[in-house]
Amino acid sequence: MNRVQEVADYLGCSGSNVRRLLRQGRIKGTRTPKGWMMTEEAVQEYLAQPKIIRPIKLKVEKGQKIGYWTVIDPNPKTDQIK
Repeated sequence: MNRVQEVADYLGCSGSNVRRLLRQGRIKGTRTPKGWMMTEEAVQEYLAQPKIIRPIKLKVEKGQKIGYWTVIDPNPKTDQIK
């Protein structure tokens, strides 16, 4: 198992996600011919960063198609749902 897979297992994600974070510079590491090299401190620093949670902004209108679904009522009342 390589270091990227170890970090992926530790973070609970896939190795490709760790490589993407490394390319973006969100986890500090260096690219070598043998693969990515990163320190334990770099991983801990990434974990200490606050996670950015972006609210989903979706404007839904009556009759709008979302996939194969069609919106009937964009603002249902909670007392109608049983």
